[in-house]
Amino acid sequence: MIVGGLFMGWIGALGSYQYPIGMRLSIWLGLCAAAGLLALSIETVLAKAGMERRGIAVTGVCLAICLAAAMTPIVYMLNSLGSLQPASQILRYLGNSLVISGVLVCGRILVGLAFAANAETSKPEPDQSPAPILKRLNPAMRESELWALQSEGHYVRVHTSLGNDLILLRLKDAVEEVGEIEGRSVHRSWWVARSAIEETVQDKGKLVLKVRPDLTVPVSRKVRPELKASGWI
Repeated sequence: MIVGGLFMGWIGALGSYQYPIGMRLSIWLGLCAAAGLLALSIETVLAKAGMERRGIAVTGVCLAICLAAAMTPIVYMLNSLGSLQPASQILRYLGNSLVISGVLVCGRILVGLAFAANAETSKPEPDQSPAPILKRLNPAMRESELWALQSEGHYVRVHTSLGNDLILLRLKDAVEEVGEIEGRSVHRSWWVARSAIEETVQDKGKLVLKVRPDLTVPVSRKVRPELKASGWI
């Protein structure tokens, strides 16, 4: 935001070239600082709403539109300091705000991706041992990735990347053997690994998780608030 404010102040964007350089820089740095604070708040709300699951492009577009809508009244009031601007000018300010917000959001995304890529390359690989429960499965499935556990009476069906297997074990005891895998019991009959969830959908008023490749897992109403609070859905 600082870089954007300095750049637009230097070039005198949107007709501001008529003002002295000091005033231009002050105006644009102030606007970009306000935009930065608003963008941070909006992005936090979008993240809590699970917008990131829709992808970077959709999240960026939503952020840019919301930021432009929030900045338009500020720009209107700033331009009305000398004399009140006609209400018809609001659409023009909105258009200008959309362009500037789009540029700033694109810059924010590029910087974020650069930091994320750098963090990934410098991050050591976690020493995560296989889930102990996999040792109970068919030998051909013991090197698979654990996706979900499904209770079937006195048995548990273990869903993995190499298929599923049925073992004689209570679901409660099976969950204790998932090891370091991040997961959660989302229903009295289901435990799901977070990494295996592809999307959440509403099915006839009920919330279900789509687990790769073709597994549908119900979410109980009791657990739903906890999943929302932790950012799962």
